This record gives sequence, C-alpha cells and structure tokens, in this order.
Amino acid sequence: MSDKRTRTKFEHLSNEVLMDCFEYLNAPDVFYAFEQLNPRFYRLVRAIPLRLNFEDIDKIIFDRFCEKMLDYTEIQQQIYSIKLSNEQTHGQIQAFFTYFSLVEFTRLRSLTLIEIKENNMEQLSSTIPLLTKLTRLRLINSHSSSFNLLSVLPRCQENIFPISSFSQNIVPLTKFSIYFCSLTDIFRLLPQMPFLRYLNVLCGSQFESISSAEINRLHGRVNCLERLAVSGYSIDTDNLMSVISCMTNLRSLTILVDENSDIIDASRWQQLITHSLPHLTVFRFNFSSSNQDEIARKYNDFQTDFWIVEHQWYTECLIYGPQSSIFTTPWPSDRKLIGLTHNRRFNKSINQSTTSDRVKRLNIFNTELITSHSSYCPNVTSLAFDSLPVIKNQIDEQNFVSSLKQVVNLLNVKHLEIPACVETTRPTLLLKILQETPHVSSLTTLSCIVNLVKRNKELHQLASEMITKLNFCIRSSSSDACVNKRRDMSLIHQVFPNLEQITYSMIRFEPCLFLLKNLPRLSRMSITFYQRDEDGCFDELKNKLSKLKNIFFYEELLGVRHDYKVIQFSFWVSRGDVNP
Repeated sequence: MSDKRTRTKFEHLSNEVLMDCFEYLNAPDVFYAFEQLNPRFYRLVRAIPLRLNFEDIDKIIFDRFCEKMLDYTEIQQQIYSIKLSNEQTHGQIQAFFTYFSLVEFTRLRSLTLIEIKENNMEQLSSTIPLLTKLTRLRLINSHSSSFNLLSVLPRCQENIFPISSFSQNIVPLTKFSIYFCSLTDIFRLLPQMPFLRYLNVLCGSQFESISSAEINRLHGRVNCLERLAVSGYSIDTDNLMSVISCMTNLRSLTILVDENSDIIDASRWQQLITHSLPHLTVFRFNFSSSNQDEIARKYNDFQTDFWIVEHQWYTECLIYGPQSSIFTTPWPSDRKLIGLTHNRRFNKSINQSTTSDRVKRLNIFNTELITSHSSYCPNVTSLAFDSLPVIKNQIDEQNFVSSLKQVVNLLNVKHLEIPACVETTRPTLLLKILQETPHVSSLTTLSCIVNLVKRNKELHQLASEMITKLNFCIRSSSSDACVNKRRDMSLIHQVFPNLEQITYSMIRFEPCLFLLKNLPRLSRMSITFYQRDEDGCFDELKNKLSKLKNIFFYEELLGVRHDYKVIQFSFWVSRGDVNP
C-alpha cells in the first residue's frame, strides 16, 4: 500500500520537476523505468533531453538500448551527452560504431571516450570534426599517442564565426579534457580554440618547447579560459609559465608535476600571479622531488604573507621514501601516495580534518604502523598496498588494521589492491581486512591468493560472496603450480564463483574458455599471453568465441620477444549468449 501511495505522489509531480529529476538519470534507466508507466510518462520520456552513459554497463542493456535507438531513431535526437568506454567493457566503442555514426546524434554537445584504441581512430577522425554542436570533449585514459590530435577535434561551420583574426580551422569547444598527450601539441592548438573555458590535461609530457612566436600567438586568443588543470612529467617550466601568463582571465589553476625542481619556486609563481593573473582565486598544486633537503627548504618559501594572508593558499610538506612533495591543502587531486610513517610539516592554524577529503584512490607504499601526524582520508574508494607486513600473531594483525583505520575510512572502500602471498601472508589478516571493508567487490592481487583463501573456511566464504571483479597477476617466481593449468582454473571458479569480470596474465590463453563456461556470471575478460608464430590455437579460440551471439573482442600486439608474441585479448559478452 505504501508503494502505491508513493507512486501516486510521484505521478502528481509537474512535468518541469520530473524533467529536472530525469536529468540525473541515464537514458536506459529513464526508458526502462518510466516509458511504460502510463501515456503521460511515455510522451514525457520521448520529449526530454537525454544523457547516455555506457560506462561499466551490462552487455545486455547496451545491446537492448542500441537496438531500441535503431527502431526509434527519434531517440537519437534526444541525446545531448554520450559516454563510451573500453576500460572494462572491452570493445564497447567499436561496438557502438557498428550500430551508429556519431553524426546521427545531431544535438550532441558532450562526448566522453575512455581508453580509445587504435582501431577507433578512423571512425573518430571522420566523424568528430563534423559534430559542429559539440562543445565538450573528454578523451580519458587514451594511450593512442600516434594519432593527430587535430584530426579528432570538431570544427565550426564555415563562416559561423566571422572573426578575421582567427584561422579558418576554429575548434568550437568550451570544455576539453585529454589524457596522455603532448603539452606542446596542446599549446599549439590553443590559438584555434578561442572559446575554450576549461582545459584539463592529464599525464601530459613535453619533450619539445614551443617558440616565442608561438607563445605570442596566444595573446588575445585564450581570453575565455577560466580553468586550467595540468598534470604530468618532463614539463618545461619556462614554457608552461609563459603560456599561463597569456591566460589573463584564469580563475582556477591546478598544477600537478612530478620530479621537477625548477617548478618548485614560490617567488616565480608569486611574480606570475601578481603580474599576469589578476582574477586567479584558486591555485592548487603538488610538486614532488626525490631531494628531501630541497623540499624541506623550499617549503618555507610558501609560508609568506602572499600565500597565507593575502590568498589563504596553505601548503603542506611530506618528506618520506623515494619521493617527497609540497602541495596545497586540501590535497589537490583524487589520488594520493603515502607512507604510513613520514615527516609531515603543515600549518597548524588550519583545520586538518578535511585536508584529504578529495582523495579517492590511496596507495600505501610501506606498512609500518601509523604515526600520530598522518592525515585522515574519509572518502577513499580504492585502496592499494605496495606490500603487506609479515605478521606473526593476532595482536599484530589487530594493531595493523587499527592503525589503517586511523588513515582511511574502510567502509567506503570498493576496490582493494593487495599483494597477498601464500608464503608470507596470514589468511586471518586478509580476513580482518575484508571484514572491515564490507563494500569491496573488486580485488587486484597475486595469483597465489587462490590457495591462501582456501586455507581458511571463513575467509573462503566471505571472499566468494564479496568479489565480483578480479585482476590476477602471476608472480615471476613461485613454488606454486602455474595457475594457467586446468586444475588451478577450477580452483579459481571454486574460490570466486561470482566473478563478473577478470583480468589475467598467463602463459597460455586456453583457460579463458574454461573460465567462461564455469563462471556463470562472467561477461568481461582481458588476458595477456604469449604465442609462438607457428601456433594456430589462438585463431581457433577466436573462431569459437565468434560463434557466440553479440560478442565483442579486442586484440592488441603488445610486443615481440625472441620467437613469440605478447598479445592482449579482451572480450565482452552477454551471459545469455554463452552456451552452458
């Protein structure tokens, strides 16, 4: 009765309120939840702008909604935002292109592509430049550095912007995010992007500087840019600062750079901001160096009135291990690398309880117990350990878990990267960690964890219920039997029977068919294996997989070593299409 009353109240909401609600939902969810509710909702869902997000989606939902858009082509005209991903749904971008061309989505304004592969580039090069209404483009985790960046950027229609001082090849983007690219290429493109308001460059590098003439071309052509974020390595500090000096309307600046002593210069940044960036209100940075003495010395340069009194840009210094850093607080990115013991310097006048709120991915590179000066990370969803301590008794286990809880809120963790070793890790330690992380469903670990989990009945039951995504690594030296043998594959499906996704490195590829047949929920797999030139078994495997309905797979040659090839092979399939 209460559900019926709730539904009645929901149906009484105005169309305007409902449209605001639907804006937060994915297009397949909107259609499958509301289209058949009543005639009013049927008309409403076919008239509203839709956001289509296929990232990490089930294959069967992907197929059904693509087929629905083919049957009812007017839905394509409702789509204003599309997100496609090869990251876990292997071959999805290519699969989408077998259904549609992007030019069919005539109202598309935002496009996000994750892990673009080389075989996607031909379609992108021929279609994205035709998307004249596209204003937001995000290319994430793409390692395809061989393509011409300019070839996959949209173009304005001829004469739509009568600005004689600009090149004819105007790129109409207002927001642009790109991963793994040349900063030099980006800097040279900026004069053709005069409407850009937001630019985010992740893992950028710069091995070639741009000339003074090219920097002069930027003046007056980057006036719209208000937010800039750059992270990377091998960055020319002089070039970067010269380019930033042209962005006179910049309001937010984030710089994350590893191993660059030149960029850790408080005086130069102060001069740049004072003379060229009058509107800057947000400045976030993380500068790292292996020189601990240099970090400690330069930290004091950021404690002057300009930083603390005039702008309230507080900084913190962590001195530990192979890489020390100076960064603004709160922590400026979603990923953090820490040692559980370190020398920490910070301004004690500010609230320390929220300095690491932005951290989503935490990597702990040693396992010594926590010091009282460690900052707390309440929102971590991915927790990685470089190693686990060798613990001999239950008291040490409890102390380790208790110290870990001083650093991270374990209740929010969904992914664990933990090198549990059958020879050195106590099953009860792994059990305690899983008990304290009840929302974990994804695990990256060593292959020998299979035997480790089977040693403890309580751990076995808990792991089999929790883990649905598994990234397996094979140790280079191990006394265990090679895990690509059939008997070890049977152990995997006994220990982790609910796996939906698995990533594996193995000597051979044959076990993937065994896993597909014996893990009833498995729909995504990525394996890296070795193949000799004369071996035709891999072709037989592909032939068998190709007989499955609606399967998409991706093959990439990673390298050639002596007389064999290193191949990565991934596939994505609906479980209903797998023969029992």
